[in-house]
Amino acid sequence: MGIPPPSVRWEKDGQRLSADGVHISLIENGTLHISSLQETDSGMYTCVASSSTGETRWSGSITVRDTETSSLVRLSQTLQLPGPPLKPAVTDVSQSSVTLTWQPNQHEGGAAVTSYIIEAFSQSVGSTWQTVADQVRQEKHTVSGLFPNTVYLFIVRAVNSYGLSDPSPISEPVRTQDGSPSSSPIDLRRVQADLAEVTVYLHPPEILTPTSIQITWTVEREPYYIQGYRLLYRPSGGAWLVQDIKSASKHTAVLSELHRGREYELKLRPYFKEFQGSDSELVVFRTPEEVLCGPPQDVSVVQLDNSSTVRVSWEPPFDDIQDEPILEYRVWCVGNVSGLQMQLNQSVTGEVLHVLVDDLVPEILYSVQVVAVTSAGAGEPSEPVFILITPVGEPSLPVLNDDSSSLSEHISALFRQPAFIATLGSACWMVLMGFSAWIYCRHKKRKELGHYAN
Repeated sequence: MGIPPPSVRWEKDGQRLSADGVHISLIENGTLHISSLQETDSGMYTCVASSSTGETRWSGSITVRDTETSSLVRLSQTLQLPGPPLKPAVTDVSQSSVTLTWQPNQHEGGAAVTSYIIEAFSQSVGSTWQTVADQVRQEKHTVSGLFPNTVYLFIVRAVNSYGLSDPSPISEPVRTQDGSPSSSPIDLRRVQADLAEVTVYLHPPEILTPTSIQITWTVEREPYYIQGYRLLYRPSGGAWLVQDIKSASKHTAVLSELHRGREYELKLRPYFKEFQGSDSELVVFRTPEEVLCGPPQDVSVVQLDNSSTVRVSWEPPFDDIQDEPILEYRVWCVGNVSGLQMQLNQSVTGEVLHVLVDDLVPEILYSVQVVAVTSAGAGEPSEPVFILITPVGEPSLPVLNDDSSSLSEHISALFRQPAFIATLGSACWMVLMGFSAWIYCRHKKRKELGHYAN
């Protein structure tokens, strides 16, 4: 189980479990056994393995219902889920990526498998299972954004219309390649001590839209060794998700793609390479249910000549979507470098329909969105517009808009839709049958006229 062998304990709802030898038993290999389950046994169970090298946890929720009907329903729902994929195999490794392949389970469940989710675990990076890829369509995928010289474990889950499968068997441990040997050596003990003295204060988030928030934080002492901050978030009681934020003078970031009307938990920690500081205190918030205002229209992004500045312009939201006057517009300009987020935000009053965004980094692809704010809060953001910032002296590249640039892709995808193919086939069959009936009637009429002529 590990070197040195860890000690294992179990917790229920945050309280340590004690074995009584009758109802609850703890086996030597760390297994928890509960006999004669009761409804009071429902709760969140956590397995904690610790040794002199560190500690790791794995949690799971158990719900006990005292009816045969609910058991049958759960059994039916379980059979509808896909079976877990087979053990993933590592086929290629670099400093920051690992390529995995796996075989699907023969049991697809009540519907065909539509995609896969890949989760990774590293003792050096969070000590929790983290989703590193989703919407994976094939049985092969390269996981990027990993840390050099770090040991990872991987599991894969299948997804169909009924939900997630159980996890696959855990992959063999794999270590990413080491970084550049020519770089100057770093005192690892100094890095760890530097991060240990950092205290992060995470403020209550600002709700931007029903699916996005803006977070801000302050640091009691800015560390010397810092690459960024690791944001961990999850729906209450769910698995932790991770977003890395590149270190910048402004301690702020936008978290998007949340679910409406859900309660979330947030925490933040500083990091440098594989080293991490202490977590901030947990912050809990709930996303709203309704859309407060429609998205601004006709968003345009143009890079000014011989500068790293872009001009963003837009039109107000449609009047039939929002009733209250617009107090201000917020412009989000987000770029990504090696999976780390760089963000520049601007705000203007509700009468202004353009803004200049400065200090963009050349050769970086930025995503620009605009959101209108009323007294009820921020509304729905516009569709993202992408622009690649070119170095000074070179002509700027055209702006890429999701709607226009992917028109051919949308048409091609439409032609590949089963419903479209079935409709087209039905239409062709009806035309063919109509043509056959017309030929038959014409032939019959000619035969009758020939009979009268004779």
